[in-house]
Amino acid sequence: ITVTPPTLIGDATVTIRYSASSEGPFTEENPAYKDVKDNEEPYTVYFTLSSDNYNTYTNAATVTITRRPVTLTSASATKTFDNTPLMAASDPTVTAGSWADGEGDVTFTMTGSQTVVGSSENTFDLTWSGTTKESNYNLTKTFGTLTVSAPANTVVFKAKSGTWTYDGAEHTLAEVDYNASELVSGATVEPVFSGTSRITAPG
Repeated sequence: ITVTPPTLIGDATVTIRYSASSEGPFTEENPAYKDVKDNEEPYTVYFTLSSDNYNTYTNAATVTITRRPVTLTSASATKTFDNTPLMAASDPTVTAGSWADGEGDVTFTMTGSQTVVGSSENTFDLTWSGTTKESNYNLTKTFGTLTVSAPANTVVFKAKSGTWTYDGAEHTLAEVDYNASELVSGATVEPVFSGTSRITAPG
């Protein structure tokens, strides 16, 4: 805080003393505060003005530190489906606000991932360390988008047919013909059948 003493008669001087408590002790060191207090409540600084032949004057002032706004945004990425996860591993960047001078010591863990065709948010977590304290910042996270598009090639599937003479047993068709080389590496096919079965009576 800044305290401006009054002008006194003659050569009288004023001594200013400070304390973080109304009960003292009071010293000539002016308290300094850096961190945001709980719920952004103000710090109270008590001070006295004293001089020979004058009554001591006591009062108080407040110091309020508010959270610093900063927005972190993760990258977006796209690719064609290849049966592997799409992840944008680059660290998020500051897109609004700023870190205080000499701060920004955080570690990012990228958690966003997209494997199948579609899109999702490129989410991330962060760990605060050093002098960079979460309680001093009003953090906003903005997520980029991870997008996987369908491959351009076409795969043709053809169900196999079958005919049986009645024998009292159940018969099913569970095979399809396709060119496996047209599938993306690692992809598998699980056919689901519906249609008409034909069974020929004996004789």
